[in-house]
Amino acid sequence: MDPAPTTPFATLGEDLLLLSIDPATGRVHNTDKLPYALMGSELVRLAAAARVDIADDRIVLRDPAPAGDPQLDQALASIAQSRKPPRPRTWVGHPRRHIRDEYLARLIQAGVLSEKEASPVLGRRRYTVLATGRLAAARSLLDAIARSAGPLPVTQAALAGLAHATGLPATLYPGWASRPFRHRLAQIAKGSQTAPAPGSTAVSSAGRRHVSRRRRRQHGGDRRIHGSRSGRHSCGGRRRRNLRRRRKCRRQLHLTRPLPGRRACQVSPV
Repeated sequence: MDPAPTTPFATLGEDLLLLSIDPATGRVHNTDKLPYALMGSELVRLAAAARVDIADDRIVLRDPAPAGDPQLDQALASIAQSRKPPRPRTWVGHPRRHIRDEYLARLIQAGVLSEKEASPVLGRRRYTVLATGRLAAARSLLDAIARSAGPLPVTQAALAGLAHATGLPATLYPGWASRPFRHRLAQIAKGSQTAPAPGSTAVSSAGRRHVSRRRRRQHGGDRRIHGSRSGRHSCGGRRRRNLRRRRKCRRQLHLTRPLPGRRACQVSPV
């Protein structure tokens, strides 16, 4: 059974999860980035439903009443329990525990997914997409967005921005020939190709948060620029200095130590 969405954003997080499943192996790709994208999808859905608003880079709660959705109700409770309105980056950057498993169980209960037997060696769970029409619709929409030009409506920009934050472009569009598609999704994630609309700020904040975390992991947590004055005392600089000192000591030792069958080199004063 494939439930019909009630709003344009109703299946945003579920579509991201479906696109992250490898149809050949049944494994879920980008499991470390997916929780951040799911949190971003919930923030977009709450903003589109006028439950929250983004003001002064803060998530302002407008309507704390239950939304009728288990995941959105948990998101509303998390925002309401904060001592002060959280920032979008901070809120998205601290996903709920087991949020990915919640969405997987939701899709299995709806008949969209079925779980395979775990691998006997690694114990990883695998899934089969039963609602192939829904997966094909989500993939065709993302393909159309990647091949588009110019500003996009906020519904398409939300899918593209969160897909970029999840790392889906590298998985769905690999190779040099697909580089324009990845570049297009990256530009949409920055918010430069989206008309101002409710939820667009939340989407861009979620994408920037995930990209910044990814850069810090790639550079080992050091955000200093190579060659700058603040990076002189980095670990690589210390290694190079120590290597030069060892080479200098070896040269001096070679000049002062006598070789077999030869006298030591003596430098006469000028």
